[in-house]
Amino acid sequence: SEWETFGYLFLTAMFVRMAFSAYEVPSLALLPELSRDYHDRTAIMRYRFLFGWGGGLAIMFLAYAILLVPTEEYANGQLNAEGYSNYAILGACVMVLAALTAAIATQKRIVRQYQGGAALADTAHGMSEFLGAFRYKPFLLLMFAGVFAFTNQWLIFALSIYLFTHVWEFSQGMFTVYSAMLFIAAFVAFLVVTPISMKLGKARAAALLTVISLTLGTLPYWLRFADLFPVAGTPIMFPVLLTFLVASTAAGISAMILTLSMIADVSDHYEFETGRKTEGLFSSGMFFMQKIVNGIGILLSGLIIAAVGLPAGAAAGTVDGAIVDNLALSYLVIATVISLIGAWAYTLFPLGENEHAMREAQRGGGTAT
Repeated sequence: SEWETFGYLFLTAMFVRMAFSAYEVPSLALLPELSRDYHDRTAIMRYRFLFGWGGGLAIMFLAYAILLVPTEEYANGQLNAEGYSNYAILGACVMVLAALTAAIATQKRIVRQYQGGAALADTAHGMSEFLGAFRYKPFLLLMFAGVFAFTNQWLIFALSIYLFTHVWEFSQGMFTVYSAMLFIAAFVAFLVVTPISMKLGKARAAALLTVISLTLGTLPYWLRFADLFPVAGTPIMFPVLLTFLVASTAAGISAMILTLSMIADVSDHYEFETGRKTEGLFSSGMFFMQKIVNGIGILLSGLIIAAVGLPAGAAAGTVDGAIVDNLALSYLVIATVISLIGAWAYTLFPLGENEHAMREAQRGGGTAT
């Protein structure tokens, strides 16, 4: 029955989210203890994103190339329900392998950090201290910026398949190439994020990269409305669009790396002011915020699709042009507003390299390597 299906999906989703939390929260909380260096933390976090995106894109590539392929019954391979079962099994195996590899590798490094070290600061306990940590101004400002950054990210994730199918009329092969080329974006972010952060500082760099990502990601759509972009179906359209998308994604990934790197700075500053270690609290707060806004991003995409009247299961090139234009315009307006507010919010973050250096000098901690 429908209620049995709903109950199954609800319980499964709940336990999956709980499992994610059990891994992601301590994983993110480890960052302050892996290094005390301001920029080294960003350098470490970029590895997390490189391999995270690499694994996700590998699964995405296999899905488009092998699992979600057209059949006699399903001309559009993305509507092939049978392929999603194999997709789920493959994804689960890759995630388990990745989580175990990361846990085993980082555990050895953490153990070495603690050997012969100074006594640990008191762990935050009690409801008042719990609430005090979440009222901490730098954390609230970073959360404020993160709300818009992650909402925009998930809006793009959820809408991209519809935009690519109906605005740009991607073929199955184009989706496959796109998923493979995005690894270049992850690698570019891996290379540039630390130098940009060293030049501008994390908060300013995140703000600038958010604007760059917005500009490059939306420019093809604005040019399309002005009849200045190659028309869908022409040979030059796909490589030109792909160039914009890869560059935009690289900037967006870089901003996400810096956002999570700044969590370590918040934890450090709070420990310095209060004497309590709260990496787990701040990490759980950030993760909880991500889960909420992920849903908001997906909800927004659903509302956009419903509002413009996009037909369910429609093939590329079969939807009325006015509906396609409304879909693109709705995405442009909402993504622009969210991104600009997010970029501004990053500039409010009060902790930078100078504050970090002053803390380290006052407590004589130096730089952990």
